[in-house]
Amino acid sequence: MRPIRVLLCFVALLAFATASAFALEINVGPDTLVLSSNVRHITVHSDYPFKQVDRTQTKVEVYVDNELKVIEVDRQWANSIGNLMVRCSKKAVGDAVGDFDGAKKTVKLKLTVVPKEGTAVSASDTIVVKK
Repeated sequence: MRPIRVLLCFVALLAFATASAFALEINVGPDTLVLSSNVRHITVHSDYPFKQVDRTQTKVEVYVDNELKVIEVDRQWANSIGNLMVRCSKKAVGDAVGDFDGAKKTVKLKLTVVPKEGTAVSASDTIVVKK
């Protein structure tokens, strides 16, 4: 009887540790945003379970020349496999990037997700912004 209890405790501990230590991964599309194009928004694809997200706390930030700028999230939804998707307007990204020298600028976008229970997780992806 005792080995079964130990095994059950181990399985429960492993499940808790796995859920608590979730490593968020994201991919931003398009990976090149042309401000003069007809594209209206960017989409952040994540591997985070949508049902676990506190949607009032989801945040997208843009790092431009090491300066952090928060941009508005237009929409959040679950993709076909139940993971969080986040949409932001092209204008919001363009406003955060501002005017820049040259034809293009590389920027980092960071998604922060706060679960309904647990600790916030973040991940970032780099995109190119062209005029």
